[in-house]
Amino acid sequence: MIYDIMTETDFRNNKFLREAFSYEAITALFEWFDELSESGDIEFDPVAITCEWSEYGETDLFTDYGYLLGDDEGQELDSLLEILESNTAVIRLKTTYLIEAF
Repeated sequence: MIYDIMTETDFRNNKFLREAFSYEAITALFEWFDELSESGDIEFDPVAITCEWSEYGETDLFTDYGYLLGDDEGQELDSLLEILESNTAVIRLKTTYLIEAF
């Protein structure tokens, strides 16, 4: 088996990741996987990353996951994020959110 060390620059320059995520999100994902790699090797699969993770703005987050709040329309973003964080990984960025599929 051949292994290659993935640098942050290599990760950021991957065309699949650049098409799917913002620069800030790619950086956060690199840090996420870099931390995971401390416990063992991780195979770099950019297609799988784009399938497992999605980047959302606030409006899209409510569109896709607002149903989790139930009938209480007065719920706020923090409530929705708490529900998501109890079910999957959420990375809060400056203006967007990375959500791992669950």
